[in-house]
Amino acid sequence: MREKSRDKERLQHIIEAIERILNYTKGCDYDMFVSNSMMFYAVLMNISIIAMLTILLCGMLLLMICPY
Repeated sequence: MREKSRDKERLQHIIEAIERILNYTKGCDYDMFVSNSMMFYAVLMNISIIAMLTILLCGMLLLMICPY
């Protein structure tokens, strides 16, 4: 049960990272995005967070499916 609550937390953090990306880029076109380094790196950081949490989720799922 403990791991399920951690999965829920991880999923919530993924949703929050996606919401931050959408908030940072609202009303922004490509040229504006790539020319604003602070926005670019803020989005990149949130994509990294999503990737890390996804790996943790997938890793736990793999262990459950194939514990060897």
